[in-house]
Amino acid sequence: MKRKVLKICILCAFVIALSAIAVWAANANEIDLVPTDDQYFELRAVEVKEVAGQNKQVIMELWGNNLETKGFDVRFTYDKTKIMPSKLQTNEVISNDAVYLEFEDEFKNCLDFSTFALDIDGEGIRSSLFFNPPILESEHIVEKPGVGKIIDTKGSVLIGKMSFQMTEDIFDASWFSLVESNNTYPKTGIKINIDGIHNFQKQSTFRFTDKTASKNADLTDLILSKGENDTYKEYDLTPEFDKDTLVYETTLLEYCDEINLKAILADEKSTMKVRVPKRDENGELVYEIDGVTVVYEEKDLSSDTQMGVILNKLGESDTIIDVIVTAEDGVTIKDYKVTIKRPYGTIKGSIQLGENLRDEMQLSYGNYVEYIANATLYKSGLFDWNGIVPKTESLDNLDNLDIQVQVQTDKDEKTLFIQCMIQILLQFHQLVK
Repeated sequence: MKRKVLKICILCAFVIALSAIAVWAANANEIDLVPTDDQYFELRAVEVKEVAGQNKQVIMELWGNNLETKGFDVRFTYDKTKIMPSKLQTNEVISNDAVYLEFEDEFKNCLDFSTFALDIDGEGIRSSLFFNPPILESEHIVEKPGVGKIIDTKGSVLIGKMSFQMTEDIFDASWFSLVESNNTYPKTGIKINIDGIHNFQKQSTFRFTDKTASKNADLTDLILSKGENDTYKEYDLTPEFDKDTLVYETTLLEYCDEINLKAILADEKSTMKVRVPKRDENGELVYEIDGVTVVYEEKDLSSDTQMGVILNKLGESDTIIDVIVTAEDGVTIKDYKVTIKRPYGTIKGSIQLGENLRDEMQLSYGNYVEYIANATLYKSGLFDWNGIVPKTESLDNLDNLDIQVQVQTDKDEKTLFIQCMIQILLQFHQLVK
């Protein structure tokens, strides 16, 4: 009985030795290639989530970049005091240290991802990505002549997602690293199978990256206004504000030299600047050397805080304001543009002084009447330009006063009708008989 057991042990040892030799021989026949800088797999942290009653969860995505491959074998470690593998749906920690990858729909039925804890070196996880027959062709699973089926990640292709539970508030990609080994393959910690013979084993071909910074560059509101308290007024934007609409305009149908701008960030971690026409020390527009192109300058703008913007004068170009929002990631940018137009054209008004009034006054009282009219525009349904275009006329020998004020002439002329207030000063002169 003892001899039989001994023979079995010897046979098992022989089989294991043969297997080791076979693996060594297989690796000996393989050829390592040098990848380009844009060829790699990436385990990318994309989102840190709050989970009720638990530690935070970080969602990580496995991306392939510009690779044609049959899969990979990777060995990596992570800081277990800060992060542990968890279930994607619940964030519940996985007790056996296994890392589960939830494939994108295209790969669910043709790829497999196996993982187990390492015992040989006493730390880390070893994971393999490989085909799981039967394999059907799809957008990124293709037949390559002389090679067979491969995963084509030209450009950048999302393969699947995994989850880790964090004990910290902020994710740090340095918690992860490849594990090298002198005893087992892959010695560098990563081996990407190109065609069964050729491989990539440079550590640069498997990367741990942090893309958890917010990509939110939205505004929740953009407000143009003037005045305070009882005189406060907001101006409508066209179209109505929406976080995904970037171009607006408004037309001011009243006179004002300055308007207040307020923008509210959707994400407090984002920042914004405002780009406005630049002005010299006298408040005049600054132009490029051509004398036509307006120079713009950027200023910091705080969320939910008013900033006064001086408007271009009548006859100058429209006032254009850009609110530029940069998300926390420093890459995502939105530019909200507002064009402020001012009315232009000819404003007209008139007054009836009274037919034959001069003759009647002279006949009844023996006095000669001299008409002096002071005309100013006043608030009506559209305009509030009181005193902005005063006009004084002598109405001698006139029964009617027509007022015509040119407001702006750099565009196609239009006529805007408003009401006028005419103050008539009657100066009586005794006729010499």
